[in-house]
Amino acid sequence: SYRIALISILLLACMMGFAQGCLDPLLSQEMNRCSDDEQIEVVVLMKAQYDRSQLCRRADYYPSRAERRAFVVNELKAFTEASQYDLKRVLSEMERQQIVTTPNVLWMSNALYLKATKTAILDLASRNDIAIISLNQKHYCLGDDTIEPTSATREITPNVLKVRANEVWQLGYRGQGVVVAVIDTGVNYEHVDLADHLWDGGNEFPHHGYDVYNHDNNPMDDMGHGTHCAGTVCGDGTAGSQTGVAPEATLMCVKCLDEYGGVSAASIAAGIEWAVEHGCDLFSLSLGIPNSTIAERTLLRHTCEAVLDAGIVGTVSSDS
Repeated sequence: SYRIALISILLLACMMGFAQGCLDPLLSQEMNRCSDDEQIEVVVLMKAQYDRSQLCRRADYYPSRAERRAFVVNELKAFTEASQYDLKRVLSEMERQQIVTTPNVLWMSNALYLKATKTAILDLASRNDIAIISLNQKHYCLGDDTIEPTSATREITPNVLKVRANEVWQLGYRGQGVVVAVIDTGVNYEHVDLADHLWDGGNEFPHHGYDVYNHDNNPMDDMGHGTHCAGTVCGDGTAGSQTGVAPEATLMCVKCLDEYGGVSAASIAAGIEWAVEHGCDLFSLSLGIPNSTIAERTLLRHTCEAVLDAGIVGTVSSDS
């Protein structure tokens, strides 16, 4: 009986070790700090990922950018739904027990994020279809840079001249027909330099975009950074200086940061997904996560690879 008990203990220890194997180290630390009934916000990344070479090969049959994008979006959504089917049934029961919250699905990376107790996290970690469970931590990624107002003169600002965008305008290319999503702190869609060329979201999205951070359809900027970035994209100079490199582009407004510049990897991924699903041709992401974890980089890499597969251009800032 002693030997049986010892073997049972060893087996239990091995099982616990296996369960802990897919937990990100930062999440393990957070679990050690939290009480048993406290819920922790986590990202669950599935092992199954759509074969990119196969996806691109099939997507290449579609002649237009819109058709390719629609195909990739539908394929990845269907793949994620099938892959997460059993997990979602388990989570539904956990939600009934109030040990997890309703999950938010990230179909570009076959992941989801939710809040869960330690017991629920350990139960999920024992599954063999999950690659990693990580802490969905918030980062403050915009730094302390102040946004200086431009002068009210009717000049073309130096940023436009530096990239010689004005010379491209003379060739007839001013951004017309291109939908650019600015994914940031939101956009002041009432600004006169932007109001003439906002994306039409119809009755469902009357404010020309979406707020994935607060899960509502009003992406009004509550900090200023996103509006500044939108001005760099397509500010047309109605109020004074012409700041936009593509003054006739169509602006889609997506908010994924809080009013202090805080954002998680899951929120960034959700913002990108929303923009791609709703028809952007290009997105601008003027932010980044300093000292990101392997889990965060994996999530965002899968997301950005899917963007490329869909034929969308993603532009991300880089410090010089």
